[in-house]
Amino acid sequence: MINLERITPQFIESLLKSWQKGDFSVEDLENLNLQPTERKSLEQQRLSLREMLYQRVQENLSDSVIKTATSQNSSALFRELEKLFRTSPSNTQYFALIHCRYLCIKKYTVQRLAENIGISPRTLRRYLLKGFETLSLQLKTELDKKTTGYTEKTLQNHFPSIAKNQVIGISTILAKINTWLLTDSPPHAISIEGIGGIGKTLIAQHLLQEQYRNENFESYAWISAVQKELSLSGEIAAVESFATTLDDVVARLAHQLEQSHLAGLSTQDKLHGLKKLTNQKSVLIIIDNLETLADVDELVPELLKLTGKSKLLFTSRKSLSQYPNIRTFPIPELSLEDSYTLVDGEIKRRGLNLTLSDETISTLYEVIGGIPLVLKLATAQFGFIPAKNIIQKLRFGEENAQDMYSYIYRQAWDLLDDIGKRLLIAMLVVSPDGENRQWICEMNNLSSDEFNQGLGQLKRLSLIEFSGTIEEPLYRIHRLTTTFLHTDILRGWGHLISLIEKKKKTPDALIRHFDSMLAVFEQGISHPASTTRLKLINFVRTLHPLPLWWGKWSEWMRIIDQVRIVAEKADKFDKLIWLDITQSEMLIIGGDAGKALLLAEKALFLAKSHHLYSQRKHISLKKFFKC
Repeated sequence: MINLERITPQFIESLLKSWQKGDFSVEDLENLNLQPTERKSLEQQRLSLREMLYQRVQENLSDSVIKTATSQNSSALFRELEKLFRTSPSNTQYFALIHCRYLCIKKYTVQRLAENIGISPRTLRRYLLKGFETLSLQLKTELDKKTTGYTEKTLQNHFPSIAKNQVIGISTILAKINTWLLTDSPPHAISIEGIGGIGKTLIAQHLLQEQYRNENFESYAWISAVQKELSLSGEIAAVESFATTLDDVVARLAHQLEQSHLAGLSTQDKLHGLKKLTNQKSVLIIIDNLETLADVDELVPELLKLTGKSKLLFTSRKSLSQYPNIRTFPIPELSLEDSYTLVDGEIKRRGLNLTLSDETISTLYEVIGGIPLVLKLATAQFGFIPAKNIIQKLRFGEENAQDMYSYIYRQAWDLLDDIGKRLLIAMLVVSPDGENRQWICEMNNLSSDEFNQGLGQLKRLSLIEFSGTIEEPLYRIHRLTTTFLHTDILRGWGHLISLIEKKKKTPDALIRHFDSMLAVFEQGISHPASTTRLKLINFVRTLHPLPLWWGKWSEWMRIIDQVRIVAEKADKFDKLIWLDITQSEMLIIGGDAGKALLLAEKALFLAKSHHLYSQRKHISLKKFFKC
């Protein structure tokens, strides 16, 4: 570890005195970050220091002095020195004396040098001290530039500089996590979690800069697994040079922590070397966008072994709460007040002379909430497009807003299984205040086990919010999640139908285009237009690999047609009816005709009881909740 405070003129003089024999102590080498490693022995590092000192002194000499000093011709050397010392004092004079006194094959005493140059021994000694001071400053500057420059370069390469106006609504979060990072007690790993755009990376950046500025750790490493970025113009762009696997992460850690001797070794050997390092030194290791790595379940346990004297910090859309040695920190959205501050600050930063009204920010907040990335995306369009049009685009997922929703949610959607997707779709009709477990299960025909399974997935992916009490928690989804489901998942179905119409004669090619028949279904679990949904279901049915699952297709279609007829006559499709039909469609495609029929009958009952009041008392609702 480089210790710049110990690189004094006296330290330089002691090094020069040891130069001829090269018997530098281990402490001398450590002060200059030249301690022995597995790849370089003590003797090799001593030779490195000897060469460094020689080169540093020679860089400050003129060619004529170097030529005469290496010739071992004392007379010629003294003539050159006498000529040099006729000029004003300079570094060239100081380093010429250092070279002659310590580095020449034939060393000269202070007395002899003074006599032949024509100055007093006292003055010559003062020049030598000046040379020691200059050399120590040069070495400190070079070493500080190397270490600081390396860290600064690392920071700049992996994330942009942060403007002060970006620290909005996260001061309390930063203070709490900073406190955790400085405690010696476990856990030694922290996971910053939340949906895309909530500000996880920004928080990690601030934490790294704060820890680095206060020199709380001896070394730092930042590994980014970000594969795509969303610009403030709303476009998704691929990111170059991102980590993808355990091997990749470990190799980058070894490089950033300057463990060059680990290059070429296996991943396990690199991990062994890094474990040794993190047990000896305090290191802050940050892995950004952990969830995009290919082998998270393998990587996390391996990285947890590096927390000897060090700390790990993850950012992830997927929760790591299943690991007992990791403290999780879910990031909440900004409040309305902080959202106003952020948007108003962005307007001023962009030099726009615009006034942000309470009505505009309230409407914007109602649509997208306090997601910093989305707020900035909206602000970037202020001045070009009226605010009401911007809000409309965000509400309905128009143009570039669609890319934003895909960036934030698509990966999470793809990670859900059928039950997780079913529960998420079911949450569309939950009130903004939330509903309890029993209500959600009854209204969506979910068993307790299915609810628990789906809830676990939604929780891990930060797709569900909690309110209520510990005794009776309430569940809801963020309004931005609702918009995503309506604009991305459901709209995808309409696009699929257009492809079906164009490629009626080549269904196999169409299926290959969507990778599999299930991919067709996953493009949209449901759609507000019943005719669109039924077209797709019929299309999937014709290509289903197990026709036996469709034995009750005709009966199911008959009931669904009745529901549609009743609803169309009333010119209204109630949300609960639409939800039951959606769940029924999922079950019929999945092959569970029994439950699909029950839900279809329930939808028919609701349609008749809601739209045909006279029939309401003839049918009992209770049997339709038994699934």
